[in-house]
Amino acid sequence: MSNFDSDFPPLEDFPPSSNTNLESDPTADFLAREQAVLGEDAALFSNTTNHTIISTTSNELEGFPDITSTSTSNALNPPVSNSSNVNSVSDYDAFHSEFPPVEIESSTQVLYNNSNGDIPLSLSSDNIEEEEPEIIRQWREQQREIIAQRDETSEAKKRETLSIARDAIDKFYEEYNEKKGRTHEQNKQDEEEFLRERDDLTSGTSWQRICKQVDLSTAQSKTTNKHTKDVSRFKEMLLSLKKDENAPGAGGY
Repeated sequence: MSNFDSDFPPLEDFPPSSNTNLESDPTADFLAREQAVLGEDAALFSNTTNHTIISTTSNELEGFPDITSTSTSNALNPPVSNSSNVNSVSDYDAFHSEFPPVEIESSTQVLYNNSNGDIPLSLSSDNIEEEEPEIIRQWREQQREIIAQRDETSEAKKRETLSIARDAIDKFYEEYNEKKGRTHEQNKQDEEEFLRERDDLTSGTSWQRICKQVDLSTAQSKTTNKHTKDVSRFKEMLLSLKKDENAPGAGGY
Protein backbone atom coordinates (compact mmCIF):
# COMPACT_ATOMS: atom_id res chain seq x y z
CA MET A 1 0.00 0.00 0.00
CA SER A 2 2.96 2.37 0.52
CA ASN A 3 3.97 2.20 -3.16
CA PHE A 4 0.40 2.88 -4.24
CA ASP A 5 0.18 5.90 -1.93
CA SER A 6 3.47 7.27 -3.25
CA ASP A 7 2.42 6.83 -6.88
CA PHE A 8 -1.11 8.10 -6.42
CA PRO A 9 -1.28 10.73 -3.63
CA PRO A 10 -4.73 11.65 -2.27
CA LEU A 11 -6.65 14.47 -3.84
CA GLU A 12 -6.61 16.47 -0.61
CA ASP A 13 -2.91 17.23 -1.17
CA PHE A 14 -3.69 19.35 -4.23
CA PRO A 15 -5.08 22.91 -3.78
CA PRO A 16 -8.53 23.48 -5.26
CA SER A 17 -8.62 25.56 -8.41
CA SER A 18 -11.21 28.14 -9.22
CA ASN A 19 -11.52 26.92 -12.81
CA THR A 20 -11.85 23.19 -11.88
CA ASN A 21 -15.00 21.46 -10.75
CA LEU A 22 -14.05 17.90 -9.73
CA GLU A 23 -17.55 16.80 -8.93
CA SER A 24 -18.98 17.90 -12.26
CA ASP A 25 -16.10 16.78 -14.53
CA PRO A 26 -14.51 13.33 -13.72
CA THR A 27 -12.33 13.52 -16.85
CA ALA A 28 -10.65 16.65 -15.60
CA ASP A 29 -10.10 14.96 -12.25
CA PHE A 30 -8.36 12.03 -13.91
CA LEU A 31 -6.13 14.26 -16.05
CA ALA A 32 -5.20 16.36 -13.03
CA ARG A 33 -4.07 13.30 -11.10
CA GLU A 34 -2.08 12.05 -14.08
CA GLN A 35 -0.39 15.44 -14.39
CA ALA A 36 0.47 15.43 -10.69
CA VAL A 37 1.93 11.92 -10.79
CA LEU A 38 3.99 12.35 -13.97
CA GLY A 39 5.18 15.87 -13.24
CA GLU A 40 7.75 17.04 -15.75
CA ASP A 41 7.62 13.71 -17.65
CA ALA A 42 4.06 14.35 -18.75
CA ALA A 43 5.36 16.01 -21.93
CA LEU A 44 7.00 12.72 -23.03
CA PHE A 45 3.61 10.97 -23.27
CA SER A 46 1.89 13.71 -25.23
CA ASN A 47 1.16 13.43 -29.01
CA THR A 48 3.51 15.54 -31.20
CA THR A 49 0.72 16.41 -33.60
CA ASN A 50 -1.46 17.83 -30.80
CA HIS A 51 -0.84 20.56 -28.27
CA THR A 52 1.92 19.84 -25.76
CA ILE A 53 0.15 21.50 -22.87
CA ILE A 54 -2.80 19.63 -21.31
CA SER A 55 -5.17 21.79 -19.38
CA THR A 56 -7.12 20.48 -16.41
CA THR A 57 -10.10 22.76 -16.91
CA SER A 58 -13.27 21.67 -18.60
CA ASN A 59 -13.34 24.74 -20.85
CA GLU A 60 -10.03 23.89 -22.47
CA LEU A 61 -10.97 20.20 -22.95
CA GLU A 62 -14.04 21.08 -24.99
CA GLY A 63 -11.86 21.68 -28.05
CA PHE A 64 -10.78 18.02 -28.16
CA PRO A 65 -13.04 15.25 -29.45
CA ASP A 66 -14.17 12.29 -27.33
CA ILE A 67 -11.32 9.77 -27.15
CA THR A 68 -13.60 6.76 -26.64
CA SER A 69 -15.94 7.50 -29.51
CA THR A 70 -13.09 8.40 -31.86
CA SER A 71 -11.03 5.28 -31.12
CA THR A 72 -14.08 3.04 -31.34
CA SER A 73 -15.21 4.43 -34.67
CA ASN A 74 -11.68 4.24 -36.06
CA ALA A 75 -11.30 0.64 -34.88
CA LEU A 76 -14.62 -0.46 -36.36
CA ASN A 77 -14.25 1.47 -39.62
CA PRO A 78 -10.55 1.81 -40.48
CA PRO A 79 -9.74 3.92 -43.50
CA VAL A 80 -9.05 1.76 -46.52
CA SER A 81 -7.87 2.97 -49.90
CA ASN A 82 -9.50 1.94 -53.18
CA SER A 83 -6.56 -0.20 -54.24
CA SER A 84 -6.61 -2.19 -50.99
CA ASN A 85 -10.36 -2.81 -51.42
CA VAL A 86 -9.81 -4.24 -54.89
CA ASN A 87 -6.97 -6.47 -53.69
CA SER A 88 -9.03 -7.73 -50.74
CA VAL A 89 -11.98 -8.64 -52.96
CA SER A 90 -9.76 -10.45 -55.46
CA ASP A 91 -7.97 -12.37 -52.68
CA TYR A 92 -11.31 -13.32 -51.12
CA ASP A 93 -12.64 -14.64 -54.43
CA ALA A 94 -9.44 -16.57 -55.13
CA PHE A 95 -9.51 -18.17 -51.67
CA HIS A 96 -13.14 -19.29 -51.97
CA SER A 97 -12.55 -20.61 -55.48
CA GLU A 98 -9.74 -22.87 -54.21
CA PHE A 99 -11.35 -23.77 -50.90
CA PRO A 100 -15.13 -23.98 -51.20
CA PRO A 101 -17.12 -23.88 -47.97
CA VAL A 102 -17.71 -27.23 -46.29
CA GLU A 103 -21.28 -28.09 -45.47
CA ILE A 104 -21.65 -29.38 -41.94
CA GLU A 105 -24.43 -31.83 -41.39
CA SER A 106 -26.89 -30.70 -38.82
CA SER A 107 -27.24 -32.90 -35.80
CA THR A 108 -30.26 -33.50 -33.66
CA GLN A 109 -30.13 -33.14 -29.92
CA VAL A 110 -32.08 -35.70 -27.96
CA LEU A 111 -32.71 -35.48 -24.26
CA TYR A 112 -33.06 -38.60 -22.22
CA ASN A 113 -33.93 -38.77 -18.58
CA ASN A 114 -31.79 -40.70 -16.16
CA SER A 115 -31.04 -40.63 -12.48
CA ASN A 116 -28.64 -37.69 -12.91
CA GLY A 117 -31.03 -35.56 -14.95
CA ASP A 118 -31.63 -34.76 -18.59
CA ILE A 119 -28.48 -35.07 -20.71
CA PRO A 120 -28.43 -33.91 -24.34
CA LEU A 121 -27.19 -36.41 -26.89
CA SER A 122 -26.08 -35.37 -30.37
CA LEU A 123 -27.36 -37.87 -32.90
CA SER A 124 -26.63 -37.43 -36.58
CA SER A 125 -29.13 -38.41 -39.23
CA ASP A 126 -26.87 -41.32 -40.29
CA ASN A 127 -27.44 -43.04 -36.93
CA ILE A 128 -31.20 -43.24 -37.42
CA GLU A 129 -32.07 -46.86 -38.18
CA GLU A 130 -33.96 -47.26 -41.41
CA GLU A 131 -36.90 -49.59 -41.77
CA GLU A 132 -35.91 -53.10 -42.91
CA PRO A 133 -36.92 -53.85 -46.52
CA GLU A 134 -39.55 -56.49 -47.23
CA ILE A 135 -37.14 -58.76 -49.14
CA ILE A 136 -34.74 -58.83 -46.18
CA ARG A 137 -37.61 -59.68 -43.83
CA GLN A 138 -38.69 -62.55 -46.08
CA TRP A 139 -35.12 -63.83 -46.31
CA ARG A 140 -34.79 -63.86 -42.51
CA GLU A 141 -38.07 -65.75 -42.20
CA GLN A 142 -36.90 -68.38 -44.73
CA GLN A 143 -33.62 -68.76 -42.89
CA ARG A 144 -35.44 -69.37 -39.60
CA GLU A 145 -37.62 -72.04 -41.24
CA ILE A 146 -34.59 -73.74 -42.83
CA ILE A 147 -32.72 -73.78 -39.52
CA ALA A 148 -35.76 -75.16 -37.67
CA GLN A 149 -36.19 -77.92 -40.27
CA ARG A 150 -32.50 -78.75 -40.13
CA ASP A 151 -32.61 -79.02 -36.34
CA GLU A 152 -35.64 -81.30 -36.52
CA THR A 153 -33.92 -83.57 -39.08
CA SER A 154 -30.77 -83.69 -36.99
CA GLU A 155 -32.74 -84.61 -33.87
CA ALA A 156 -34.58 -87.41 -35.72
CA LYS A 157 -31.29 -88.77 -37.08
CA LYS A 158 -29.80 -88.67 -33.60
CA ARG A 159 -32.72 -90.67 -32.18
CA GLU A 160 -32.40 -93.21 -35.02
CA THR A 161 -28.66 -93.61 -34.44
CA LEU A 162 -29.18 -94.17 -30.72
CA SER A 163 -31.86 -96.77 -31.43
CA ILE A 164 -29.60 -98.66 -33.87
CA ALA A 165 -26.70 -98.57 -31.42
CA ARG A 166 -28.92 -99.84 -28.60
CA ASP A 167 -30.19 -102.74 -30.75
CA ALA A 168 -26.63 -103.61 -31.81
CA ILE A 169 -25.46 -103.72 -28.20
CA ASP A 170 -28.41 -105.91 -27.17
CA LYS A 171 -27.73 -108.30 -30.06
CA PHE A 172 -24.04 -108.50 -29.21
CA TYR A 173 -24.71 -109.48 -25.61
CA GLU A 174 -27.36 -111.96 -26.68
CA GLU A 175 -24.98 -113.72 -29.08
CA TYR A 176 -22.21 -113.56 -26.52
CA ASN A 177 -24.35 -115.23 -23.87
CA GLU A 178 -25.44 -117.95 -26.31
CA LYS A 179 -21.86 -118.67 -27.35
CA LYS A 180 -20.75 -118.68 -23.76
CA GLY A 181 -23.45 -121.21 -22.88
CA ARG A 182 -22.48 -123.54 -25.75
CA THR A 183 -18.81 -123.36 -24.83
CA HIS A 184 -19.57 -124.10 -21.21
CA GLU A 185 -21.66 -127.12 -22.19
CA GLN A 186 -18.94 -128.47 -24.49
CA ASN A 187 -16.30 -128.12 -21.83
CA LYS A 188 -18.48 -129.95 -19.38
CA GLN A 189 -18.95 -132.85 -21.78
CA ASP A 190 -15.23 -133.05 -22.48
CA GLU A 191 -14.51 -133.11 -18.77
CA GLU A 192 -16.95 -135.95 -18.14
CA GLU A 193 -15.50 -138.02 -20.98
CA PHE A 194 -11.97 -137.44 -19.75
CA LEU A 195 -12.85 -138.55 -16.24
CA ARG A 196 -14.68 -141.61 -17.54
CA GLU A 197 -11.72 -142.74 -19.65
CA ARG A 198 -9.32 -142.10 -16.80
CA ASP A 199 -11.29 -144.18 -14.32
CA ASP A 200 -12.01 -147.04 -16.76
CA LEU A 201 -9.90 -150.06 -15.63
CA THR A 202 -11.55 -152.73 -17.79
CA SER A 203 -10.72 -151.64 -21.31
CA GLY A 204 -7.26 -152.75 -22.43
CA THR A 205 -4.14 -153.35 -20.39
CA SER A 206 -2.60 -151.00 -17.89
CA TRP A 207 0.16 -150.03 -20.35
CA GLN A 208 -2.40 -149.13 -22.98
CA ARG A 209 -4.23 -146.86 -20.56
CA ILE A 210 -0.92 -145.26 -19.56
CA CYS A 211 0.03 -144.59 -23.16
CA LYS A 212 -3.23 -142.70 -23.68
CA GLN A 213 -2.07 -140.13 -21.13
CA VAL A 214 1.31 -139.77 -22.81
CA ASP A 215 1.90 -138.19 -26.20
CA LEU A 216 4.00 -140.71 -28.02
CA SER A 217 3.81 -139.05 -31.46
CA THR A 218 6.48 -136.49 -30.61
CA ALA A 219 9.77 -136.73 -28.87
CA GLN A 220 8.39 -135.08 -25.73
CA SER A 221 5.47 -135.87 -23.46
CA LYS A 222 2.54 -133.55 -22.70
CA THR A 223 3.58 -133.48 -19.07
CA THR A 224 7.11 -132.31 -19.85
CA ASN A 225 8.56 -129.22 -21.47
CA LYS A 226 11.38 -128.60 -23.89
CA HIS A 227 13.95 -127.89 -21.19
CA THR A 228 13.94 -131.49 -19.91
CA LYS A 229 16.26 -134.19 -21.07
CA ASP A 230 15.59 -136.58 -23.95
CA VAL A 231 13.00 -139.32 -23.11
CA SER A 232 12.78 -140.98 -26.47
CA ARG A 233 14.14 -144.31 -25.15
CA PHE A 234 11.53 -144.26 -22.38
CA LYS A 235 8.72 -143.77 -24.93
CA GLU A 236 10.07 -146.69 -26.96
CA MET A 237 9.88 -148.86 -23.90
CA LEU A 238 6.24 -147.79 -23.24
CA LEU A 239 5.29 -148.65 -26.80
CA SER A 240 6.83 -152.09 -26.48
CA LEU A 241 4.96 -152.70 -23.22
CA LYS A 242 1.69 -151.50 -24.79
CA LYS A 243 2.00 -154.03 -27.61
CA ASP A 244 2.79 -156.95 -25.35
CA GLU A 245 -0.37 -158.12 -23.56
CA ASN A 246 1.69 -160.43 -21.39
CA ALA A 247 4.08 -157.71 -20.24
CA PRO A 248 4.57 -157.34 -16.50
CA GLY A 249 1.72 -155.29 -14.95
CA ALA A 250 -0.44 -155.46 -18.04
CA GLY A 251 -3.26 -157.18 -16.11
CA GLY A 252 -3.78 -154.34 -13.73
CA TYR A 253 -3.90 -154.45 -9.95
